[in-house]
Amino acid sequence: MRRILTITLALLIGVAAFGQTKVNKRIMLASLKTKVAAADTIPLFVFGLGSGVAADTAVFNANAIAGAFYNAGSDTLRITSIRGVLAEGSGTESVSVQVSWHATFKSGSATNLNSSALAITSITTGDSDVSFANSTIPPGVWVWCTLSGINLGDRPSLLILTMSGYKQNRSY
Repeated sequence: MRRILTITLALLIGVAAFGQTKVNKRIMLASLKTKVAAADTIPLFVFGLGSGVAADTAVFNANAIAGAFYNAGSDTLRITSIRGVLAEGSGTESVSVQVSWHATFKSGSATNLNSSALAITSITTGDSDVSFANSTIPPGVWVWCTLSGINLGDRPSLLILTMSGYKQNRSY
């Protein structure tokens, strides 16, 4: 009888330990998914155009490309903000920017980040946007920044556009 009681007690302890291990694994997995979903937001890419020299404004034309990259790998990029700043000038310069992507560079059927281009006028702290029509850039596409809204008589000499966000990993 004592032996049966000892075996039963050992089985109960073993089942409880196994059940606790499964619970711990579920808690750890849920915690990992939360950490991945709430990934650190960092600058993903900086688009730039111009030299910053006051008289050097020649590159600021409608449809000019302010940089591009290919989103290789298997992760989708989740864009959380863009911030642009202009350099040099009187403070009345204005440039509008649109970030687009497609499997073919400069495709006419590209997906745009914003429903309309973001106007950038600040030469100090920058202008930013955190609300987008399309905020996820899939893998395997070209991403580029196009300029518009250029006033030929009042162009800046430098544009810096920082696109921030995080990699959205595949599901675990």
